[in-house]
Amino acid sequence: MKKFVWFLVGVLSTISVTAVAQRAGFTDQDMFGDWYSDSVNEMVSIGVVEGYPDGSFQPGNNVNRAELTVMFDRFKDYVDARDAGEEYVVDLENDVKETYFAQGFEGEDYVAVNMNSGEVVDYIPEGYDIVAQWSYPTFPEYFILRKDNKLYRYTLVDESLDEIAIGELKDMEDVLLETSISNKDKIFLVIRDTVESSGMYGYEVVGLKQYFYDIAENSLEKADDLEVYGVDYYSHMGCSAYDSEYSRFFTWPCGEGIGSSIPLSAYYYEDETVEEIVGFDDFGISEDVGRIGVEQYENYFVMITKVADELDSIKVIDGNFEDPEIVNYTFEDDVLSGISERYSPYSALIVDEYNTIVIGGSSFVLFLRYDENNVINDYQYIEEPNIYANFIFTDGQKLYYRYGENVKIVDLENWVNLNTYVTKYLEGITLISM
Repeated sequence: MKKFVWFLVGVLSTISVTAVAQRAGFTDQDMFGDWYSDSVNEMVSIGVVEGYPDGSFQPGNNVNRAELTVMFDRFKDYVDARDAGEEYVVDLENDVKETYFAQGFEGEDYVAVNMNSGEVVDYIPEGYDIVAQWSYPTFPEYFILRKDNKLYRYTLVDESLDEIAIGELKDMEDVLLETSISNKDKIFLVIRDTVESSGMYGYEVVGLKQYFYDIAENSLEKADDLEVYGVDYYSHMGCSAYDSEYSRFFTWPCGEGIGSSIPLSAYYYEDETVEEIVGFDDFGISEDVGRIGVEQYENYFVMITKVADELDSIKVIDGNFEDPEIVNYTFEDDVLSGISERYSPYSALIVDEYNTIVIGGSSFVLFLRYDENNVINDYQYIEEPNIYANFIFTDGQKLYYRYGENVKIVDLENWVNLNTYVTKYLEGITLISM
């Protein structure tokens, strides 16, 4: 359903309406293309579509099933009212979904913080654990939960639970998952059978079960014979990102002792071929695993050196393209000299709508702004003690992250703090809509 809103708006705008179209007035209105701007305004004027709580419309965002259902339902109500000669008024006060920062840790205190009010609410039914809690995209429609060694699909919009037909798990079996970067409904699911050991992790993997899982349909397809290139689930080495659209996994070295590293490759599992996407030659260096890190956020992969003295560029690819190309970002000298002394990346992401690259560190969040030539010409540090910013999230014009017992919201356009909410000291999971 990627960007299905434009198809919907195009269809709806061909139908005659009697309402007077008013300018929508979104904060990102100047980003609208001419071919759909009038359609958006018309649909807003009759109450079919609306923006996000921050005042933006975010024309590049994907549309999920829940949002699409609401739009169709509103339009049906509008047409029924029009045909009956009545005025249609949408109750936006009771129809708006709020953004929440979801937190928790292995069954302890699953709470979500309302990013408009600071209200703290429960979002997972009592007695259930979220499996692979750090593996969900922003604004998921579903979570996979575990209770009494069974797995369930939990639907946020109606709080329904449906058992996943895997059967009862062993006590020592754990679950890994990768949500497709091109379709949030498609998941690669790995169940590892483990036994206790005296090694680094306290357990040893002794068996695997693998599935392609369509969470919207709650259907499974076995994939036990699949061996993802560069990833060893037995030894905890190698990272991957599933892409259902092009039947591939993006893979890169990661694990104890190296963190994450190039080369970044694409493994096409249907024909079992491998293509290197970003290698050491692209950085002009000889092979040195661990020197250049790979940070993934949604469909973007950001590659950046871990050595301050070697920082001269950042490379990014967008995994949503069939043939992703490397985009290179360089630095102005004064920016480079200003950030190199405190440079220590833990995570990184890019928000192209606001020409911003964000780097999370051990005690800071670093904002970098680039121009139309991809030259980084401005920067700003936000100091945060003990942040360890592995998990930072974006929604339109806003960046969200947790530090200590606080959740902070930063405006991506001007890098100012919009709000800070005090909450429990818990791990960040993702942003959700409720």
